[in-house]
Amino acid sequence: MAETTLRHGALTLRPIDPDADAPALHATFGDEAQLIYMLRPACADVAATAALLRGWAEDKASPQWAVVEHGAVCGRVTLVSQRDGVYEIGVQVVPAAQGRGLARRAIVRATAHGLSALGACRVFADIDPDNVPCRRAFERAGYRHEGCLVANHRTPRGVFDAEIYAATAGWAPPSDPTTL
Repeated sequence: MAETTLRHGALTLRPIDPDADAPALHATFGDEAQLIYMLRPACADVAATAALLRGWAEDKASPQWAVVEHGAVCGRVTLVSQRDGVYEIGVQVVPAAQGRGLARRAIVRATAHGLSALGACRVFADIDPDNVPCRRAFERAGYRHEGCLVANHRTPRGVFDAEIYAATAGWAPPSDPTTL
């Protein structure tokens, strides 16, 4: 899969550089509180975060981007290939950059790329029901709530449900220009 950089205004999604981006992203991947809704424990150090990012980067069918604003790495967004034409989207924003709409804007840019350039027929998110900020970001990005999968994940915290949000053919980003 070609590495593509996506831009809009001050927001850039560029292919992840595991070693260069690990120090900034370790603020998320090294913090148990930030990973409460993920299926993995926190990385012990920056080197472990870099190794995690390198492992994900090996999946050439699943693009992952660093979310960059004004030159600073503020997060990560990925489209994980599940099967032909279907991608699961994931997004993380470092604590210092949360609350500025970066997740929503990254979701919109990555989804538009998935549904157009990658030819996806479906991009979906699997979200812990208690992760209200994430659910709101996907709703504001124009995703449709499809329902709940009961007892869908076993995590370090126990067994949890999954709220499913999706963008499919006919999806259009919200008309709010700050979203793009």
